Formats: sequence, structure tokens, C-alpha cells
Amino acid sequence: MSEVLKFDTTTGIVEKENQPYKVLSETFPGLRETLPEMDVTTLPNAALNHIITNMKMTMKQYGAIGIAANQVGVMERFFIIGTDQFQMVCINPQVINTSAEMKKEKEVCLSHPGLAVTIDRPSGIDVKFYNENGELQEVHLDGLTARSFLHELDHLNGIRMIDRVKPLALQMAKKKQGKLIKTYVRAHK
Repeated sequence: MSEVLKFDTTTGIVEKENQPYKVLSETFPGLRETLPEMDVTTLPNAALNHIITNMKMTMKQYGAIGIAANQVGVMERFFIIGTDQFQMVCINPQVINTSAEMKKEKEVCLSHPGLAVTIDRPSGIDVKFYNENGELQEVHLDGLTARSFLHELDHLNGIRMIDRVKPLALQMAKKKQGKLIKTYVRAHK
């Protein structure tokens, strides 16, 4: 059974130490829920900053460029995207506008290890969100950053990447995933 972490980000209660979280798999029911908006009037606060630190550690551990709170059992409406050098914490994210140009590219997800599917997404987006300090941000994102933002926003809206592909494409991707996992297991015995 997957553990759902419930944090009261208004009390300032935090865990004793920072550590990466376990990433929950595609079967976790919380990945199919649309998460309600957070109360940004309490930002910044120690409890949320602690969660963010642990999520950044989780991203680094897995070499990820994005992670949504519900992927680690934190049922709050935010995600983090970026690299080791720069990350954006996006609380209550919204897409304001999308480019007409669409681009198909492969996407992977920590909740679907070894699975890669091709998804058609806008190449550019205008977005707004609050950062961890409670400051409203409005920015334009292109390319991989836009794709990462949309992928993680899908998580907050209960949409998994496998929901965005046709059944035959998913079946083929899962066959490749199975082969990749078998190869990995054989190499690490």
C-alpha cells in the first residue's frame, strides 16, 4: 500500500531530516486525482520548504528534470522542474496561452520506470504560478522547459502520460519497457 503524506504547511511542522522521497508508481490512486489549489497566503513556510528540499533531492537521485508533489505522496498542488543548476518551484500553476506550433517528442516519467511514449504538446507556453516565497510569476517557456511544465501540470490534474497515447502506441512502448527492464535486471545480478 502506498503511503500518502499529509503535510499541514501552515503549522511549520517538519520531519527531522532531509532525505529523498520514494517515487510512487502509476498504480498509486493519487496520480489520478485533480489536486485543489494551495493557500499561498501562508508562503513562505518551513514545512513546504522542507518538502521542496526533499523533492529536489529526489530529482537529483533519479536524474529527473521534473517531479510533481503527488508523485511522492504529497497531495498539494505544486511541482518542481529544472536541472541541478536551476529549478523552478511552481505552486498553483496555470497555462495562460499556448503556441499554435505543436511538437511530438518522447517523454519519460519517474512513475513509469523505463517507459517512453511520444506525446504531442505545444512548443511554447505562457504560464503563471507562485514560487515558494508566495510571489506570482508570469513567464514564457519554450522547448523542453515547456514540455516539462505541461507534463508535471498533467500530474496535478490527474492525467498520466499513458493517458495521452493511443492504445497500440502504449502497447508497443510497454513491450520496449519490458525488454529494457529485463536487460537491466540481467546486468545487475
